[in-house]
Amino acid sequence: MSKRKTTLYSYFSKKIKFNDAQKSGLSQSQINVHYSSVNEIIPEYDIGLFLNKNIQDNLLKYRLLTTPWVPNSTYNFKADVRQGKRPFLHEWFKQYDWVCYFSFLKEQAKAHLSSEWYKFTTLKSKDFISIMQNKTTNVHQMIDNSVKLMIENNRLKPKSIVSSIFFLGTHGLPLRGHSDDSALFKNLLKLRVECGDTILEDHFKNAPKNATYLSHRIQNNFITIFGTVTSNIILEQIKKAKCYSVLADETMDICGTEQMFICIRYTFNENGLTTMREDFLGFIALNKLDAESISNAIIESLLNWGIDLNKLIGQGYDGASTMSGHISGVEKRIQDRYNKAYM
Repeated sequence: MSKRKTTLYSYFSKKIKFNDAQKSGLSQSQINVHYSSVNEIIPEYDIGLFLNKNIQDNLLKYRLLTTPWVPNSTYNFKADVRQGKRPFLHEWFKQYDWVCYFSFLKEQAKAHLSSEWYKFTTLKSKDFISIMQNKTTNVHQMIDNSVKLMIENNRLKPKSIVSSIFFLGTHGLPLRGHSDDSALFKNLLKLRVECGDTILEDHFKNAPKNATYLSHRIQNNFITIFGTVTSNIILEQIKKAKCYSVLADETMDICGTEQMFICIRYTFNENGLTTMREDFLGFIALNKLDAESISNAIIESLLNWGIDLNKLIGQGYDGASTMSGHISGVEKRIQDRYNKAYM
């Protein structure tokens, strides 16, 4: 007897072990895959080649589920079974739209069709195909979209509140009065709701008590943010200027704290035209009112704002000797350090 010759077909002919064989209605001896056809070379997308394999390539999964290999009508199915076994029939492809050729016989197909394993895998495969064809969205994308929608809605809620604070600030109107009932800020929000601001109305009805964004502290935080953004824009313009002058004067706030306001006069190019601008930068607290302390406070503030003091060409103060004294005043002390900073 001649020794059996090993071929590529016999190498791929193997017995497949299913953990869910009983669930599928098939016995272990019934599930055998044979790739021994003499009619055709083993196809690349024969689904039998991927049994019990973890496929990570989604495009390959989609290809196997939608267009798996189907033998042509002249294929010799008898050559793939042992003698005495019933061969596969080509008409089963039309009878069972889910069937793929690699092992199942007709009676096995009927048992498989009614199994829970078949129903579950069919549902999962249809969902996968639908996702790949962009007909439905997978769970992860649905969660991401839900989170994005929630973020967008949450960003819209404080928009009316922020714009109301901005409106009152640009017109020099106070946000609060002697009581919350008489506050312009609260009354302006009520007016917006009456005029059809449904987002703000929904926020008032459904917002948690600790997230209404109406407290005095929140109002002050918004005002601080507005001031920071405005100052940054002005500072960027000043830094681009070739020269500037500093204007300063002492004042006292309502609490009796001594402070100094600082303004900058500079040239600004806008739409090809050079214009002169004068912008307020802020208040600085004064611990002492002598010339040395004031001059140091002005220089330190300009440096903290990132302004180049070598471009300082002018100073403007009141006529007090502490500020304008030509011997030891603030003007003289700054000019001694930066010789271009004339009065």
